[in-house]
Amino acid sequence: MSESPPRRGPLGVALGIAGAALVVGALGLEPDPRGYGTHEQLGLPPCGFLPGSGIPCPTCGVTTAFTLVAHGRPIEAVAAQPFGALLGAIALALPVLLVASCVAPALDPGTLVARARPWRIALALLTVALASWGLRFL
Repeated sequence: MSESPPRRGPLGVALGIAGAALVVGALGLEPDPRGYGTHEQLGLPPCGFLPGSGIPCPTCGVTTAFTLVAHGRPIEAVAAQPFGALLGAIALALPVLLVASCVAPALDPGTLVARARPWRIALALLTVALASWGLRFL
């Protein structure tokens, strides 16, 4: 009797596909040389926080950093916005993990998220986002 391949959970498949879609979308963008503003290529308005306050908003540079990661420029991505660079790295990792989970089921992205407890992931991401914003002031 032949052994059937392990099944991927729907969350793992969804995460892998979402990560791949985000990276492919980011490849269609050109990172803004200012380090922020790449989101405007998606038809979104410019940030109103920076001109109004003189300081970058917590998400200034996230799309630019994400796009830089997708374009294979991780050092520039971290310089633009560390949180955006982390999100880009996660998005790149998700489809890779999904494919790898065909050989090693423990690498299924959905399983990894469930094991890490989503609230811990959210708290870690929030901490990195706030720390990244703080770094922008230095």
